[in-house]
Amino acid sequence: MKLNITEDVKLGGKFRLRTRLADGTITKDTGWFDNLLTNQGLNWIGNYPAGIAQYVAVGTSSTTPAYTDTNLGTFLAAVGYYSISSYTYTVGPPDYVSVFFTYNYAIGAATGNLTEIGTGDNTANTLLFSHALILDSLGSPTTLTVLSYEQLEVTYELRLYMNLTDTSYSFVVSGVTHSGVWRRANANAVSDYSYAGGSGQGLFYVSNGSIGTVNSVPTGIGDSVNASLTTAYVNGNYYNSWNAYFPTTAGNMTGGVTAFLIYGMFGDYQASVSPAIAKTSAYSLTINFNASWARYP
Repeated sequence: MKLNITEDVKLGGKFRLRTRLADGTITKDTGWFDNLLTNQGLNWIGNYPAGIAQYVAVGTSSTTPAYTDTNLGTFLAAVGYYSISSYTYTVGPPDYVSVFFTYNYAIGAATGNLTEIGTGDNTANTLLFSHALILDSLGSPTTLTVLSYEQLEVTYELRLYMNLTDTSYSFVVSGVTHSGVWRRANANAVSDYSYAGGSGQGLFYVSNGSIGTVNSVPTGIGDSVNASLTTAYVNGNYYNSWNAYFPTTAGNMTGGVTAFLIYGMFGDYQASVSPAIAKTSAYSLTINFNASWARYP
């Protein structure tokens, strides 16, 4: 059985740079400005990196960032993230979940005339997940001068934008056509977003109840299995295909299966099923689905 449904999100990010004195006094503040997510960075998502924003790096190039960038134009200094300071859910449209990373350079460690910045996973010359020229309040490239007695603080906001509209789908099991709607679940539960700092991806549940609102889950939740990748990720695809297998001993529901719940890569999803799937100990059930991602907008 293959569900014709795909969990999908759009990703974006923003930077904010501030300098401060040893006593904490803020001396400069760029405000927030957008970044560009690289092709390399989008491919990392498919290959499950340890940390897509583990480091931040600053540089002195003024070349306009491109999707094909892999490193800063002119590297100056990098530092690992000091903390994941918070997670937030913002009501849209579009709704999105944010995770905020804070990076603190030592005083004097990023001295110079800074013009570019990026996050990534390497201290020597950060392999870029994101890249941006430093911008002023009007959105124009600018230079941030960090003096030898100033500390540079960088905050990076990674956003996961969501589609909260229902999507109709259908599939065939043993010659019977089943249909339903595909909907977000636990949309405002920020801890469930594995690519916004949360965890728990890959669980697939069956239910003999009804699906809930975008901020809840189906009633009558029963057995779950761990979903697994069907094939290795292919660079440039920006999606992964998953497989959930319920053997004859699992997923057997009184009244049949009438809903699903998935803890996915980018949060949770639920789907209604009509008519019910008659899952019993006489049958196993295999469910395939996709998880995809792209840049926002």
